[in-house]
Amino acid sequence: YTFCGLATLMLINEVDCLDLPRLL
Repeated sequence: YTFCGLATLMLINEVDCLDLPRLL
């Protein structure tokens, strides 16, 4: 998941890859 990798690089470790899209 590219989004997950991007989020991890940023600073959203607390949020999961599957949870990220939901928030968006």
